[in-house]
Amino acid sequence: MADYRYKGSKITIECLNVTHDLLVAVTEKATDEMVEAVTAGQAKAVIKSMTPAQRIVCSVRHVAMEVGHGGFEHAFSYIHPLWIKEAEAGLKALGATRHLAALAKAKSVLPRGRRLADADAVMSYLEDMTSKQRSTLERADSMFYAADMSGQENLDLLCVGLLVSRREEFFILPGERSRKRR
Repeated sequence: MADYRYKGSKITIECLNVTHDLLVAVTEKATDEMVEAVTAGQAKAVIKSMTPAQRIVCSVRHVAMEVGHGGFEHAFSYIHPLWIKEAEAGLKALGATRHLAALAKAKSVLPRGRRLADADAVMSYLEDMTSKQRSTLERADSMFYAADMSGQENLDLLCVGLLVSRREEFFILPGERSRKRR
């Protein structure tokens, strides 16, 4: 038995089956907080509360979930830009080069040299996109979906691999005292 560690919450996992359900259990509370973090200060506070491995898994899964719900346009509209940045670093850390290329293509439609500070600013910008920019986002969506379906870059499996290899950042194991975050 192991206890999941995240901001003092305790989720007891009786049987450590490394599956999609485990990832959902491990990331659910953090994902809820990520969704609620609408300002930069709130997003930074959630990010700071996580271990490095938690940031990777939670941000990658959060972005992947939103892309799955409506493509990058949806993700950019509903996710704070700091989470996109965290997910980009997470994809690099996981070695998910195809997903990373899709994210880079999607980000190419965003304005260069003009910072979009929050999801509302991004949403406003996306509403005024050209058909060429929309087409670029659609190609990025296809690249992202294809990367996961290829079997070579399944994000759930990559996240599970990180969760297992760095389990001390996610769980308090039997006989172990709680450790401070790194």
